[in-house]
Amino acid sequence: MIWVIFSIAIMIILLLVLFVIFKRDKAGPDYYSWYWIGISWFVIGILFGNGMLMVMGLIFMLVSIINRKKWKKNYETRMNRVMKLSRKDKKTRAIILWVLAILVVIGIIAVTIA
Repeated sequence: MIWVIFSIAIMIILLLVLFVIFKRDKAGPDYYSWYWIGISWFVIGILFGNGMLMVMGLIFMLVSIINRKKWKKNYETRMNRVMKLSRKDKKTRAIILWVLAILVVIGIIAVTIA
């Protein structure tokens, strides 16, 4: 039961982080990254027998394949944006990525223990 509450808390945190990132981002979503997220979730869903994760992975892949023409533009925009980040923004981005990675590891440990 506690892992359900824990996973809901992680989802809320992830949604808040995504909201902050997309609010600053005027380029729109990065469909190329969504494609790889979809593949990852689909494979993990198969490995763990989680149908919902497989469906979410398929949705991410389908949306990104539909918007495949925007992959190159999004890549160029993202690379330009990353290169122009200030030192403080790069540090903030690194901290956010590390916190998310730690949350994923904690989530995996919590699911394995339960």
